[in-house]
Amino acid sequence: GDIAGRDGGDAAGQVGGDTAERYSRRPGSRMGGSCVMGLIRILLFVAAGIALYGLFRKLFPSSGREDPIEDERLGRLVQDPNCNVYVDSKEAVRRKVPDGDLFFCSEECAEEFFEKAKHGA
Repeated sequence: GDIAGRDGGDAAGQVGGDTAERYSRRPGSRMGGSCVMGLIRILLFVAAGIALYGLFRKLFPSSGREDPIEDERLGRLVQDPNCNVYVDSKEAVRRKVPDGDLFFCSEECAEEFFEKAKHGA
C-alpha cells in the first residue's frame, strides 16, 4: 500500500505536488512582482509629493509670520542685560533709556542693573 497522503507527500513527511506549488512564488503572482511594483509606485508618489512641496515652498515663501494670532500673543525674545536670560518682550520688565528700551526678566534685575550702572560696575 501507498502510505503517501493526498498532497503527494511520502511517509517521511515531505510535501510534494499541489502544496509545494501553492506556497511557491511565481513571477507575476500577487506576492511577487506586482507587490514590489506597488511599493515602487508608492515610493515614487511620495518622492513626487516631497518635490512638489519643496517647489511650492520656494515659489511661495513664508512671510515670516506662520500664524498671526500666535505671533500677536507672543513677542520677540530679548536678552536681559543684567543676567543674560532671554525673555519674551511682552512679559519682560521694560525700561526706557536714551538709546532705546532695555528689557529685564524681573524688577530685581532691572534695579540691580541700574545700581551697577550708578556705581560704574
